[in-house]
Amino acid sequence: MLKLNIGFSRKMGEANYGSRGASVNLEIEVESGLVREPDTLQAKIDYMFNLAKSSVDAQLNGNGHTDQPAPMKARNQIGHGSHGNGNGRGSNNGS
Repeated sequence: MLKLNIGFSRKMGEANYGSRGASVNLEIEVESGLVREPDTLQAKIDYMFNLAKSSVDAQLNGNGHTDQPAPMKARNQIGHGSHGNGNGRGSNNGS
C-alpha cells in the first residue's frame, strides 16, 4: 500500500492587518502498483487536491460545517488571528 497525503492551506488578509486562515490535510491509502500507472495516480492526486481546496474555500467563505468533529484521517483546522509588529505597519498579503 502507498499513502498519499494531500494538503492545502490559504490565509486571507482582513481589516486592521488581521488575517484568518484554514487548512486541510487528507490522507488515503492506494495500491502501490499505481506508481506504474502515473496517469491514474495523478488523477487520484488531482481529485484529492481539489477536494482539499474546495473544503478550505468553503471554510473561509462561511460554508463549512464546523459543528461536527472531522474524521481522524481527514483533519480540518481553521484558525483566526491578528498579527502586527507594534509599529502601526504590517503586511496584509491575502495569500
